Amino acid sequence: MPNHDREDFMAQLLAMLEAVEERPDPAELRGEIAALPQRQDAVWAGFLLDLSAVLGDSMHSSSPAEVQATLCVLMRSEGAEANVLEVCESAAEAEQLFLSTVLDVPGENMGIFDAGLASPEPYRPALIEAPDAQHAFALGNLLRGTDIEVQVDATGTLATLRDQLQSEFIARAAEQAVAMKPLPMFGNASDQAVNDFLAAFQRFVTHRVWEVIPADKPVFVEWTDEAGQRFTAYGCVMGELGEAFGMVFFDDWLTYTEQMHNAHIEAYLLSNVEGLEAVNLGGDAELDPADWARVQRVTPEADPQHVPVLQRRSVQGTLPRRLPLHLVTGVLEVLAGRAQKRPGRHATSVTGTWQGVQVRYPGQPLHELTAAEAAGTVTLDIRDAHGGPALRVVGPADLSLGKMHKELSPKVPQDLRDLLPLSLLRPMPGTGDEAGHLGGLAAFDLEDMLVWEKRQDSPDALLWHVTRREA
Repeated sequence: MPNHDREDFMAQLLAMLEAVEERPDPAELRGEIAALPQRQDAVWAGFLLDLSAVLGDSMHSSSPAEVQATLCVLMRSEGAEANVLEVCESAAEAEQLFLSTVLDVPGENMGIFDAGLASPEPYRPALIEAPDAQHAFALGNLLRGTDIEVQVDATGTLATLRDQLQSEFIARAAEQAVAMKPLPMFGNASDQAVNDFLAAFQRFVTHRVWEVIPADKPVFVEWTDEAGQRFTAYGCVMGELGEAFGMVFFDDWLTYTEQMHNAHIEAYLLSNVEGLEAVNLGGDAELDPADWARVQRVTPEADPQHVPVLQRRSVQGTLPRRLPLHLVTGVLEVLAGRAQKRPGRHATSVTGTWQGVQVRYPGQPLHELTAAEAAGTVTLDIRDAHGGPALRVVGPADLSLGKMHKELSPKVPQDLRDLLPLSLLRPMPGTGDEAGHLGGLAAFDLEDMLVWEKRQDSPDALLWHVTRREA
């Protein structure tokens, strides 16, 4: 893609993101609420609970501004299905959610009303109860002009609920803080190895690698250690959007293609980044204390707000890293060297070696195969909808699925042609068998992540990828 086209695309993308982030004006929402018919017999309950301070304490945050969270609670008279209990990233977001929920039609898009019955009409209640005077004042201010009265719950039930929810979220935050603590990234590496890593990352940032290595194609890196163990990974350069400078690594080609195919699907957002390893510019608070001590010993002039952070994270917490420090240092060095030679010019091809670490850009699906694996064959049994045998395909392990489809299409009888795979799918992490399976695109649902699709611009996969999974 030419540079000017890429710049236009990025400008359009940023404009779209800004449009999505625009929130309705609270005054407009209040006006819409005031226009609804009022039911005098409707009594709701709710409150907005600021969790920032208590979560900051439980997570031992050095800066309260780093932990912003507000709990939005609204219990409508229609029952539990219409209630809202959601943690928002800011007080403004929680207020918007509260007002929007008042406007919602109870049960709409929830499947709690029988088909064929008329949908209930939106309305505003006569009264909303709050747990205490402070919350009642805040809600009264939020709902000003809507003619909805706000009173303190005289029974104390809401106050008890508020305290229970606050205690629960504090406990969860404390558990998450422990799970998300950084793990040591240097381990038993020598001071020389640590210094090489720090210097390589500094060169990576200084020479602005993200302006030279486009992020739309992966880098492939491999290294065999002294014990003969081979390590491989695909990686993409980060920083093109002016933030998160560094690299994110994918264990294998299918993990990379999962990200490419499914990154835009909100339901897959967490699964897309689950367990990915990354090195990026961060601060000393993101390092294990022993690592920060070594950084200070090796480079006394180190800026605590500008240090490389190498971690592998998941929704559950920080995971042990898979990639050796030497391999990460090598890929940073090779790419920084390329950026230094031709600054600001997009690379179309890069090959290089640093102390045994081999780097290739763009990475290809074949690169992670050993010579023996690439020379092997794969037997594929493609079954019909009832599980019976239909087609058996035997082909080279390095044969791409796209080429297989193209070669088989004219050879397969018409009545079996629909069985030819149009996609390669893998279940979302944690939902079942992690093995890949072939299928039609109709099989693609929220339990399956698309890995390969028969289309011209799809990142290709090989027959070998269908059957190979890490132990």
